[in-house]
Amino acid sequence: MKSKGMIRAVKSERKFHRTNIFLGIMCLLVILLVNSACSTTTTRSRGNVSKSLSANDFISLIRTPLDLTVTQELEVQSVIEADLQKRKKIMAELGTSRGNREALKAKFQDLKDSTIASVEPFLSDEQLEKFKILYEQKLPQTPPRSSQTGRTRQGGGSRF
Repeated sequence: MKSKGMIRAVKSERKFHRTNIFLGIMCLLVILLVNSACSTTTTRSRGNVSKSLSANDFISLIRTPLDLTVTQELEVQSVIEADLQKRKKIMAELGTSRGNREALKAKFQDLKDSTIASVEPFLSDEQLEKFKILYEQKLPQTPPRSSQTGRTRQGGGSRF
């Protein structure tokens, strides 16, 4: 009789261990999936920031749709390199604080107008229209927002 009770206890203990192992594996999978989703979202959201896009990258994106000649490519590339340098300088001067947001928007708009005016002599009207669209899509026209994920806003209230 005692042996049957011990066998049941051992079987019950094995089942308990299997359940714990299964739950542990499931928790690890959930953590890995959440972590993967967070890093993918972060990569996507940062993917459009001008810091990660070089002039060469931008030229490769616009080369085919604009059907650029070699001369046009070189001229536009030099303008885009200057644009990206100015973006870095603007961000270094003003940062991304909320107080500077309007000043950043204005400076980025001025930079956009200046860049388009600089490439205009090298492109046909059709190419210029396509350039404007691609420029706005690939180089953000507003500064990145400062992140406050997981924190409460200043003033003590929660985000919700």
